Amino acid sequence: MASSGTDSSGQNQSIKVGSPLIYNLPAPASYGAASQSYTAADIVGGIIVHASGGAAGNLPTAAAIAAILRGGATPLNIGDTIECLICNGGAGSITLGLATGVTNDANGTLVIPTLTSKYCQFRFTGTTPGAETCVLYS
Repeated sequence: MASSGTDSSGQNQSIKVGSPLIYNLPAPASYGAASQSYTAADIVGGIIVHASGGAAGNLPTAAAIAAILRGGATPLNIGDTIECLICNGGAGSITLGLATGVTNDANGTLVIPTLTSKYCQFRFTGTTPGAETCVLYS
């Protein structure tokens, strides 16, 4: 199965186009049992493993995520979405903490139960540099 091309412009993530679709991701962020402040690089990296112990997982600001996605001069548009899988590898729920510019969809939940994962999408709703906003769908 040959790839018909590779897009490596996704800030350390590349997609090999073909069948099957293959992602090349950086190593996942991995945290122990204490409360953690996830970085924008963690979110853009695509996978976070957190052995929670009932701790919090605080999300980065929308502006911090946008700064990485822009990669210098790349424009950010309303509707642009970044995805991240957050895995709870410990006993006790992780409660996600929202940061400036990040709101939760009214029908979503910020809790990741013991030994489960949550697939999160951050969809940008405002793209003014330094004042970006996004909605977390989880």
